[in-house]
Amino acid sequence: MLVPIIIVAALVVFVVISAVHVVPQARRYNVERFGRYQTTLQPGLNFIIPLADRINNKLDVREQVYSSQPKPAITHNLMVNQDVRR
Repeated sequence: MLVPIIIVAALVVFVVISAVHVVPQARRYNVERFGRYQTTLQPGLNFIIPLADRINNKLDVREQVYSSQPKPAITHNLMVNQDVRR
C-alpha cells in the first residue's frame, strides 16, 4: 500500500518541478507547444504546461556594442568623424 503512494508522490513532485521555470534578468525564453511558438517568458517566475510545452530558445537581450572605424561626415562645411555603433 505504501509503494503506490510513494510513486504517485514522486510523479506529482516531478510534474510540479518541470512546470516551474525561473528566467534570469536580461533573458527571454521562447516556449513551444507541440512544436509551434506559444509565448515568450519574461524574467521572473513562470509556469508552463509540463509535457506539452518546452523551452526552445534562450535569448540574451543585453545591449551588445560593436566597435567600428570612425566614418567622416560633412555637414555645413564642417568635417566630423562619427563612430557608428550597431
